[in-house]
Amino acid sequence: FFVMVRNILSINYHAYEETDVDGFLPMPLEGSKLIPSVEKASSQYLESVRLVEIRLKAANAKVSDQKEKQQSKPADAPKNHESAKKAKSTSRSSKASIKGQLADKLKKKDPIAYESVFQYDEDTSFPYAILENCSDESASASSESQPTPWCNLIVCQDVFDTNERFKIFFLPMLSRYTGMKILLWNYPGQAFTSFSEDSNLNNKYHADCLSKLLDHLKHNDKGKFDLDQRFFFLAHGSGAAIATYFAATRRLTSLKGIVLVNGLSHVDSHYASVFHDCRNVFSCSPESRPDLPVYFYARFLFSPSYLSKTSSSLALNVYTAVHNPITLNGRMRLCQGVLDHVDTRPLLK
Repeated sequence: FFVMVRNILSINYHAYEETDVDGFLPMPLEGSKLIPSVEKASSQYLESVRLVEIRLKAANAKVSDQKEKQQSKPADAPKNHESAKKAKSTSRSSKASIKGQLADKLKKKDPIAYESVFQYDEDTSFPYAILENCSDESASASSESQPTPWCNLIVCQDVFDTNERFKIFFLPMLSRYTGMKILLWNYPGQAFTSFSEDSNLNNKYHADCLSKLLDHLKHNDKGKFDLDQRFFFLAHGSGAAIATYFAATRRLTSLKGIVLVNGLSHVDSHYASVFHDCRNVFSCSPESRPDLPVYFYARFLFSPSYLSKTSSSLALNVYTAVHNPITLNGRMRLCQGVLDHVDTRPLLK
């Protein structure tokens, strides 16, 4: 995998000694640099596999030659018995070592993602992904003996965000720590979703979508997420209104905590004015210019302190680095849904 850094000249390489980093890429990410880097890493990996196979063939050939020499000189066999035995043992251990290195490289279990689409009703569907650490030990164990994940996490992202961004964020973390399971989902209105024209895409509706998704995943063999086990919420921005409404109405004892990042429990006057403006501007934007809504909404995202450390163009490049094909209609419907959010403050008291 690759690590994206702001300043490639100030990388702390010691922090990555225990990981299989294939390279470092400067931000903002550029396709002209990413594609050659991936091609180079792929060729290096294939070359390493080829060299290991050559060494294996050489080791096998050496063992075969020793067997032939031993068979062609039977009289000398007692004399050279110890040396032949030693050479055979050495070649066998060398062969096993090479095979072990190749097996470690090829059979190393990376975090896996089970991805699918949930059909909420006849007109509504949305994608979801379950990220799960799959170590060698857990993969070889039976389902009864597998340890219970210590961190079941449900992520509710911000209004115009996508789960692909969080997948990129969490996968390195899962690679390092075993026992994590994370549910990511795009709620109706976001990218790759379908929704009814009559639905009110507010926090109440999205919390109900999440509830039905979790009921489905509880009995799903391929991608299972069991709420009987303890779990946590990580919610960002408008997603906090979804998480808090879900928590207040479901009242599950297995929910052990909610982490809110720049979240809200109700829509105040400032937040309402932002989405009123967004809805009006989006309604005037042509379908052929999906960049215009991004530019307009970005003016509300970046704080002055952040822009003092980086340029606005760089900040926008970082924000749009992950592909997010949310539709213009989806943006407008989500704006109206945010304005119709249910106030969760009375429910949380």
